[in-house]
Amino acid sequence: MASLLHGLYQRHVKRLMKNAKIWMSNLVGLILGLSALTAQTAKADSVIVVNPTATYLRTNDDPGSQNTIPISLSALGLQPGDQISMQALGDFCYYSPDCFKFLVPAEPLFGVFSTSNVLLSSSLLNRVAGAIGGVGTPVVSGPTWYGGLPTDIPQDFLIPQIPGATEVTIPAGAAFLFVTAEDSLYGDNSDSDHDLAVHISLISRVHVAEPSSLVLLLCGSGLTLIVSLLIVRK
Repeated sequence: MASLLHGLYQRHVKRLMKNAKIWMSNLVGLILGLSALTAQTAKADSVIVVNPTATYLRTNDDPGSQNTIPISLSALGLQPGDQISMQALGDFCYYSPDCFKFLVPAEPLFGVFSTSNVLLSSSLLNRVAGAIGGVGTPVVSGPTWYGGLPTDIPQDFLIPQIPGATEVTIPAGAAFLFVTAEDSLYGDNSDSDHDLAVHISLISRVHVAEPSSLVLLLCGSGLTLIVSLLIVRK
């Protein structure tokens, strides 16, 4: 009888140890999952070439000008709430027929965050449909070369030239960044060595895990614990 009880006891202990290992394994997975969700430190360090003939500002009688191509923040691994640093790199010529005399060294750029990638007609003042203000150092853009039409919008901010930089927090709802050189006539600009660019780097991130992700992790771990206890009690 004693040997039988001893055998049952050993089997119970082995089963208990096995289920404890399963539980500990899932607990470790849960901790790692939560750490990945709540303490991400994604590294973003990007240099995006800027076309000096493209702008998000109003233009007038400027057929050579182009539309700024919006920069996707998610494509850079960035998101609202991230604190980032930005600086302008390179130079460009603002009068192509005589670039030797009209080379602009290390000029600052202008930027504006937006909820969408929509850029309206160049004849309109407020072209960036989802523009978000209240970010960085405000800038004032001058009138168009022809016609003297106003181009200034209240939402854009300064991106200083290297070695300067601006540190901003990506605002809520922002999904895209528009960048432009400062000029009154864009169609005659050029950049033969394509070095005009904006350097964007991540400084810090405060990431809050999505409730749905946390619920799934906790439910999965809790279910494992319940099943383990039931098995042990059998």
